Amino acid sequence: MWGHEFLLCGARFLRREPGARDVVNAGEIAFWPDGDAITIGFGPTPVSKKGEIRMASPCNIWAMALDDVSRLKSVHAGEGVSIVEANGHDC
Repeated sequence: MWGHEFLLCGARFLRREPGARDVVNAGEIAFWPDGDAITIGFGPTPVSKKGEIRMASPCNIWAMALDDVSRLKSVHAGEGVSIVEANGHDC
């Protein structure tokens, strides 16, 4: 966790796309090429300016969370989480 940004590490195969951005909307799911991680912004990070969710560097946005991502505030670094498809099947 980095500020109010949730990271899932381990995806080491994508590069930054032309439309990558560092400022995201709450719930946007992105791949962060510089950190080889999937990230979900849900609030300010250490580099955010007032009222924005700013990643450490540009990310490739590819999905939107369906649930309220503010609930991620209760997750702490090192805790286990589950990711499931919208239809309820595990990914």
